[in-house]
Amino acid sequence: AAAVVMEQGVEVIGFHLVNAFGASTRDGSVLPHVVDLAKELGIELRTEDSTDAMIEMVRRPKYARGKNLNPCIDCHIYDIQRAEHLRQELDADFILTGEVLGQRPLSQNREALNLINRKTGLADILLRPLSARLLNPTLPERSGWVDREKFPLIVGRGRKKQLLLATHYGLTQFGSPAGG
Repeated sequence: AAAVVMEQGVEVIGFHLVNAFGASTRDGSVLPHVVDLAKELGIELRTEDSTDAMIEMVRRPKYARGKNLNPCIDCHIYDIQRAEHLRQELDADFILTGEVLGQRPLSQNREALNLINRKTGLADILLRPLSARLLNPTLPERSGWVDREKFPLIVGRGRKKQLLLATHYGLTQFGSPAGG
């Protein structure tokens, strides 16, 4: 997602939430492939520990759980809210995510993405470039900061198009495109 936006001349700063549930190493540090991917992309990487918030979400999610007790929608809302704090700190124009419409059955269906938009209040500045052409145009698109017609059209559970994109951009340091 970062590469397709950067291709249009947009500066991107990576943001990674570290927690005890698999998005980091056992000692709580950032997974090496996350750091390596930021280096491959040539972007700054900011990190934040979200373990305490994640524990609370697992204990008492406001929305549905995935099959392994994962509070997918709660997590997405939290992630985007934290990204918004960073966006404000940096005086950035918008937030982008790698979410793909239909890829995760609980948290990336149209209803869930709309719920996340409503709960964060950030629908107009939340760009999902991998599926943008299937979603309502956002401020970055309407303002001409990015051209949505140049974004890939990815939808559904398959990961082949994402892996082809990674190859196209020469990216090798990434985790499996599977997380929620």
